[in-house]
Amino acid sequence: MSWRRYTKADRQRIAADYEQSANRAQKIADRLAASGKTTAAGIHQRAAEERREVAEAARESSDRLNEYFND
Repeated sequence: MSWRRYTKADRQRIAADYEQSANRAQKIADRLAASGKTTAAGIHQRAAEERREVAEAARESSDRLNEYFND
């Protein structure tokens, strides 16, 4: 297992990137759900949730981010 020390700036950038990606996935999920494509919408919804988890881990600490990436 390779653990890395993320600086606060690294973690802020990672959190912002993952949050932006989560927002895009959520928009796709919403559009798919509105058109009745519930299975595809669910896939994108789960992706959005997972990306938000990474963003939250990045905001929390370097150790938490490493736990998420190395789990």
